[in-house]
Amino acid sequence: MRPTVLPRTRGFSTSAHAPAHPLEPMTPVHDGDQAAPGVRMSRSRTSTPARLRPYVVRAFEGDATPHRPSVRGRVARRIAGALAAVAAVLALIPALAGTSLPSLSVSCDPTRVGVETTCRATITQPASTTGTSTDGLQTAKPIASGVFSRDNIPTTASPIHVITKKIHWDTLEPTRDAVTLWPIESVLATAASRGFDGVRLRFSFGVDAPAWAKQIGDGPIDYLETQSNTMTTIPDIWDPAYQAEVQELMAAVAARYDDDPRVLLVFASGAQTYYSEPFIRGISSLQNRKNLLAAGYTKALDLAAQKWQLDIMRVFHRTPIGLAYNPWQYINPDGSAGASIAYMAEVMDYQLSLFGDRTVLQNNSLRSSYISDPPPMYDEFLARLGAPGTTQYQVAGATRIGDADATMKWAINYLKASGVELVNGYQDIYTDAQLVDYDTALKANEPSIPPPTTDTYTASWTTSGNGTFSGRSCAADATGVTTCTVRYLPGSGSAGEHTISAVASGSAISVGPVSTALQVWRRASATTLTCATPIPTGGKSRCTATVSDATGGQASAPGGTVRIDVDGAATGSCTLGAASGSTSACDVDVTAATGTHQVSAAYAGDVDHRTSASEAAPLTVEAPVEEPPVDPPAEEPPPEEPPAPPADTTAPQVEIVSPADGASIVRGTTVPLTATPSDDTGVVRVVFEVNGSTRCTLTQPEWSCAWTAPRGKTGTFTIAVTAFDAVGNSSSDQISVTTVKA
Repeated sequence: MRPTVLPRTRGFSTSAHAPAHPLEPMTPVHDGDQAAPGVRMSRSRTSTPARLRPYVVRAFEGDATPHRPSVRGRVARRIAGALAAVAAVLALIPALAGTSLPSLSVSCDPTRVGVETTCRATITQPASTTGTSTDGLQTAKPIASGVFSRDNIPTTASPIHVITKKIHWDTLEPTRDAVTLWPIESVLATAASRGFDGVRLRFSFGVDAPAWAKQIGDGPIDYLETQSNTMTTIPDIWDPAYQAEVQELMAAVAARYDDDPRVLLVFASGAQTYYSEPFIRGISSLQNRKNLLAAGYTKALDLAAQKWQLDIMRVFHRTPIGLAYNPWQYINPDGSAGASIAYMAEVMDYQLSLFGDRTVLQNNSLRSSYISDPPPMYDEFLARLGAPGTTQYQVAGATRIGDADATMKWAINYLKASGVELVNGYQDIYTDAQLVDYDTALKANEPSIPPPTTDTYTASWTTSGNGTFSGRSCAADATGVTTCTVRYLPGSGSAGEHTISAVASGSAISVGPVSTALQVWRRASATTLTCATPIPTGGKSRCTATVSDATGGQASAPGGTVRIDVDGAATGSCTLGAASGSTSACDVDVTAATGTHQVSAAYAGDVDHRTSASEAAPLTVEAPVEEPPVDPPAEEPPPEEPPAPPADTTAPQVEIVSPADGASIVRGTTVPLTATPSDDTGVVRVVFEVNGSTRCTLTQPEWSCAWTAPRGKTGTFTIAVTAFDAVGNSSSDQISVTTVKA
């Protein structure tokens, strides 16, 4: 059984214990013999801004709903509560002296062994009356407000000025580790050309994951979308390897678009199944529940995944982060199911604790039938109207929205939304005048953020892993945010998690250390295989496996072992050696039965390199040429003995006429080997050899046979021919040819 996957947090992390339902007893979270860890806290003593303090405390204590947690869970919560109280008291000390401490956050972009990455320490001065994001983000982009289009890009940007566009993962990375950002670029360019202010990006994982990602872990998992009764497949979103691929993709997106003003918001949706609403698990379908449980789903894994999808969005340092909330749907081990508003609220607070003023709490279900009796989940949105960030919504589809005008007015006047995504086809529902009125009212609900104070800071860095820092720099902007950056190079053998810590030193105070977990992946590798072919039955083919480093930065020669498979069955292995630069190789002698075979190589990886496999190489094993049987002649009276002829001492003459000596032959091409033997008493046998191995034996004209130049490698081959007469006299001729690429 897989281990529990816990979310990583800056500063401190908590147990994965959480109530699955307000009225359901909470049980310890564990898989097999691995119990969930307790609480640990960094030594950072930065103050928590007043606006965020309730959400930080709630996010790390767990929700306060009626339940009886396990002893471990109760102890963990008490410790977290005590630590939060200590932090609150410490925050009062500088206030009594007439000052308050800035907040410090640390983040690093995921990387691979030998590839430099960027780490950032962001110091945000406290505002005069209210705090700012605990992520301390450099010049955060403002949160877009008003009315937004959904999915489709209108032909003109009036009266709507912001669009929301879904981006499918399988269009960004159809092949593993080959990311293309063209789908995003196309949307941004089209929106800009039509006059829109920018785009809110909604990434669709889950059902829209590429085929290779659905194969990870226990995927693909059959999944029924109940509204349309559509059967599809989803990946194993709880598998650590799958989550690492999502995290790596979001790091690439953030590196490209975090500073791009056209990208106004990015939704966190890494834990989605079908909809970009990650709390939905399709629990109304009994088959879905059975399929998910069979694939290893547990409530503990799903609880962790909901926060993990927010953790990986911390690679965005300027862009607002949204998440579409619904009551968290869960499945019990016995197949029963339920939904928890309490855990939804806990994740809301966790998002606020990470992103502060860049937080967008969203729900995608508004409809007029909710107006008279709003579902209880909206109480959690209303309870956070005074929090940093904002609340925004999406109306339901055209067949479920009901009274479209009443729904918009309810969002504005009751929910106090600052933004609403319109139903597709809104042009046929609302007038331009209505849209202008909605846009103005929604923007009036937008919260204001006070400017912070300023100071000058430097940062010092440490690491728990094998790595080096270089290129330190710090720069402050007009809003009082100082961003210190450093280049970090993970060394050999350092794949895994590095704890990167920073201390920020200002003119009068120091803040920190604050740490972040940097994920360092192994380097990619590429494996190729060449085999000598054809070979005779009973012979051996020398197969050479070559493994190369396939990642930029500080390349290194792969080590370890390579397994050789013939027709899918392991037949041998070798240890890589004879490294040349970033390439290693080893040989295995392969034997096989007569016929055509497929040979492949599988590299097992090493501490610095990921596994890889070669394409199949063909191997032909040829049966020896058999001479046809000769019937014995009929018996005749013995003839009179003729006088003995003189002894034959003259050797035959032979010359290779095709191919020409020194010819170049394209690999994989079949060419005739032709000779012209002659003898005064007659030639009885001609033998062709290639590199000393018999290719064919001929006993009668034509004196020619076919030879196929090996596909696997280029090189020089010696072709020899020997002619024999009846008494064994012989002579030979030989040439050399070279195989070349096509």
